[in-house]
Amino acid sequence: MEKIKFSYIVVFILLIITTGCGQMTKVFDSKEDVRELVIGNLEKKYEKSFEYVPDKKEKLEKYPTKKIYTGYFMPKNNPKEVFFVWISTRDKMKDDYAQYYVKSEAEKNVREWIDKPTITLESLTFAPKGTTERIDSSITLEEYIEKFNPTYEIDAVIKHGLTEDEMISVIQSTMEVLYDKLNNFNIGIKITGEKRYYYTAAFDSEMNNKKSNNLEMIKKAIKEQKEMNELLN
Repeated sequence: MEKIKFSYIVVFILLIITTGCGQMTKVFDSKEDVRELVIGNLEKKYEKSFEYVPDKKEKLEKYPTKKIYTGYFMPKNNPKEVFFVWISTRDKMKDDYAQYYVKSEAEKNVREWIDKPTITLESLTFAPKGTTERIDSSITLEEYIEKFNPTYEIDAVIKHGLTEDEMISVIQSTMEVLYDKLNNFNIGIKITGEKRYYYTAAFDSEMNNKKSNNLEMIKKAIKEQKEMNELLN
């Protein structure tokens, strides 16, 4: 008799799991359905309205054991706060909206570090560091960095009209400051009025990659970037 009861319980649990998974999988039949699911989850999580941001990078990928959706969203009518969302049929939703609670302070810091008459910060974002938990506006920049160890995505602009030696000197001093202040960053530097990057670099302290702030490494990076730009033109 006990075995029969146990069998019924197992069957019941399996039925619930199967039904639940089936319903979730059905939601993942189209991008439009997943967007509605994501918006509902975001509104519950942050208690404000959100909307989908049309983007070519939106994906709904199907694998043998699950489906994965990735896309970009923003608070209603607020295109300045676009963020990344990841969700699957088997895992909780992750998003990186929390970066906007600390972004203005981080941007202020970077401006203080690198802004000069010869170079200015154009934009700053954080590489996606998705979280399932709800994070509110009380989080500080220090807490955010400790929790997520984010990668700073930095775009800067060098003043037009400098000689090559002057630009290299500006880049070198900028890189020295960033290596001193940040654990992880990607930087792209353009010359005013140019569409393509003049110089790019990446640093991740956990990967122990080299700090490319000596003159030869900077010159090499500029040369490689120039060659890449020529291929893209």
